Amino acid sequence: MSYNKKSLLEAKKKLEESNPGYLRSIRKTKSKPKKTIIKKENFEKKKTVCEWNFKVNELVYIKDYNGAMEGIALIVAESGNKFFGRKISHNHYYVLWENKIFEVSGTYLRKIL
Repeated sequence: MSYNKKSLLEAKKKLEESNPGYLRSIRKTKSKPKKTIIKKENFEKKKTVCEWNFKVNELVYIKDYNGAMEGIALIVAESGNKFFGRKISHNHYYVLWENKIFEVSGTYLRKIL
């Protein structure tokens, strides 16, 4: 049932007479979000570094994330060194695979025993 403007004002007046301050209290019930500290002030984020221990001239099994490169390969250079004037980024290796040299992350290499 919908009210017209006049009857709505009358109903609000009756409510205010019977319970003074009720309408104002309804309008002010919006709660503000509380600010909470999730981390402590002296919190230090742990930095996880995964280092691979492959060595030069070691045979490894290579499997790329999409399966394009799969097979046995030979490590030519390891991270931290220069290979043909290019510095190798951390945990990356230059690998000889099918007569080609690729720069591969250590996550795609498995050691052959």
